[in-house]
Amino acid sequence: KGITVDTNTYEVTVTVTDNGDGTLNVKASDNAKALNFVNKYAATGKITFEGTKSIDGRVMTANDVFTFEVTDGTNTWTVENDKDGKINYPEISYTLDDLGEHKYTIKETSKDGKGITVDTNTYEVTVTVTDNGDGTLNVKASDNAKALNFINTYEATGKITFEGTKTLNGRKMTANDVFTFAILEGTETVGTGTSDSTGKITYSTIDYTLADMGLHKYTIKETSRDGKGITVDTNSYTVDVSVSDNGDGTLEVIATDNSKSLNFINTYRANGSALLVANKELTGKELEENEFNFVLADENNNEIETVQNNKNGKIAFSSIAYDESDIDKTYTYYITENNDGKDGYVYDNMTITATIKVTDNLDGTLSTDIKYSNDTIFNNVYETVNVDVLKIWDDGENQDALRPDNIQVVLKADGKDLETVTLSEDNNWKNSWTRLVKHSKGIDIDYTIEEIVPEGYEADIESLTDKDGNVSILIRNVHEVYTVDITTVKVWEDYDNNDGYRPNNVKVQLKANGEEVDTVTLSEENKWTYTWKDLDMNEAGEEIEYTVEELNVPYMYTVEYSVDEDGTLVVTNKQIPGEGGYEPEEEITAILNPGTGVNILESFELYIALILGAVLVVVIETKRIGKK
Repeated sequence: KGITVDTNTYEVTVTVTDNGDGTLNVKASDNAKALNFVNKYAATGKITFEGTKSIDGRVMTANDVFTFEVTDGTNTWTVENDKDGKINYPEISYTLDDLGEHKYTIKETSKDGKGITVDTNTYEVTVTVTDNGDGTLNVKASDNAKALNFINTYEATGKITFEGTKTLNGRKMTANDVFTFAILEGTETVGTGTSDSTGKITYSTIDYTLADMGLHKYTIKETSRDGKGITVDTNSYTVDVSVSDNGDGTLEVIATDNSKSLNFINTYRANGSALLVANKELTGKELEENEFNFVLADENNNEIETVQNNKNGKIAFSSIAYDESDIDKTYTYYITENNDGKDGYVYDNMTITATIKVTDNLDGTLSTDIKYSNDTIFNNVYETVNVDVLKIWDDGENQDALRPDNIQVVLKADGKDLETVTLSEDNNWKNSWTRLVKHSKGIDIDYTIEEIVPEGYEADIESLTDKDGNVSILIRNVHEVYTVDITTVKVWEDYDNNDGYRPNNVKVQLKANGEEVDTVTLSEENKWTYTWKDLDMNEAGEEIEYTVEELNVPYMYTVEYSVDEDGTLVVTNKQIPGEGGYEPEEEITAILNPGTGVNILESFELYIALILGAVLVVVIETKRIGKK
C-alpha cells in the first residue's frame, strides 16, 4: 500500500563486566541508542489526454501526420496523430511530489501547407493530484482533457490566365490604344482583358477552389467600340476548362489549346489633307489677278499642278489628300514661278521648299505639319528707271562769250531715238525722264544721251547707273578759255646808278581791270623783268585790261608807266635831279615846308607821299596772244 520497508541492519556490541558489588557493568556500542528504522511511503498516479485530428475538406490519409505540443511550462511533450486521426497524447505520471494542481496548454504545432490550414485553437487543461493514502494518487483532470480535438481545413486552389494579342492594322499601336475584352461563362462576366501598347492582351486570372471542380465553358470577345478611325474585331472564342483536385492544395486546371491564342485584329482608317500656299508681291505697278503662273512639283520634280495668283497675291494649290499609309512619312514639294519673259518684269527665280510631315491624331484624322523654306513670297518687280541729264559748262563762266542760249539732247534706248529735249538756263540745263521701262525681253535697256555739240566746245559725257538701274548722265561742254602772257620790265634812268640810290629790288603788282592779280619782285637776278603766263584774255566776253603798278617807288626816283609795241608793260624809274653826278636839264627848285622851312624834297616821308599820290595809271594796250 505504498510503504517500502527499511532494509537497514544495525550491529551493536555489548560488553559486560563485574562491578564487584553485585552489579555488572554493561556497556554497549554507541549506536545502541539509535537503532532507528525508517520506512518510505510512495504514491503514484497518471493521466493521458485524448483527442482527434480531422481535416475539413477532404478525407485523412496515412500521409496526413500532424504534430501537437503539451506543456506545463516546465515539461513539454510533442506528439503526432495516427492514420485514423487519433492524437497520441503522452502518459503523464505523478508522485507525491506532484500533489496539487497542474495546468497544461495543448496546441497544434504543424505548419500550414499543401492546402491545409492548421487549427490555431489552444486548450487549457487543469489536473488536480491528491493522495489516496494507499500508494495511489487521485489524478483528476478538467472535463476537456478527453476532447482535445483539432480540426484542420483543407483548401485547394487553381487558376488560369488566357493569352492573346491585339493587332491594329493601319498604324502602330500607342500607349493610348487600350482595348477591352470580356470572359463570359454563360451570361456572367467572370473576367476581363486589356491590351497594352505592344498589343499584348492581359486577361484576368480566373481563380478556382474546391467548389469549382468540374468543366467550365467560356466565351471571350472584345468589348471595345468602333470609333476614332478604328473598327473593332467582332470575332469571339470558346474555351473549355477542366478543374480537378491534386490533393496537395492545388487544383489541376486544363484548358483547350486556343486559350493561349485569343487574338483580335482591329482595323484603323485615317485621312487628312494639306493645302500649300504662297504669296506674290509685285513692286512697281499694281498686281493683277491671274497675272503670273506658279507650279507645284513633287520631290522628283514631277509637276502636280499649275495655278495663278489672285489680285491680292494669294497663291493656293489644290488640297493634297493623305491616308493611314502616309502616317509618319515626310513629303517634299517645290513651288516655283514660271518666267514668262514679260517686258519690264524681273521674275523671282527662287524655289519654295515645303515639307509635310504626316502624323496620326489617333482619332481617325491625320495632322499635316507644313514647313516652308524661309521665304514664301515671290517678289516680282515691274522695274522702271529714271534717266537724268545735266549739262555743265566748263568755259570759265563763259568768259569768252561763246556759250549758246540752249542746246538739244536726244534720249536713246538701245541706240534708237526716243525723245529730243532742249536744255537752257530756264530748266537749269537739266532734264529728267521718269518711269522708263527697264527691261526688254529680260535684258536691261541701255539708255544714252546724244548732244549736238556747240561750236567752240568739246563734249565729255559721263554716265552713271545706280544699283536700281537709274541713269545719271552728265554732259560736260568744255571750252578752253583764251589766255595771254603779260611781261613787265623795269627800266632805270639813273646813269647806271651813278649816285648809288638804286635799290636791290622793287615790287610790282599786276592788276586786271584795276583788281589786284599778283605781286612779283624785280631784281638783277631776273634781269628786272617778269612774265605772267596763261592769264585770262576775256571777262564776260570783254577783253581784260592788264596794268602794273610799282609798290613803294624807290627813294630819289620817280616812276613812269608805258607799253611797248609788243605789249610789254614798262615801269621806268627816273632819278630825281640834283643829287650826285646826275643833273637834269631843268633845275628843280627846293620846295620848303612853310611851317618848318625844311626842304620837302629832302623829307623822305613827304617825298614818298608825294610820289604815291602822283602815281599815274597807264592804260596798257595789250595784244591778243591767247589761244583757243
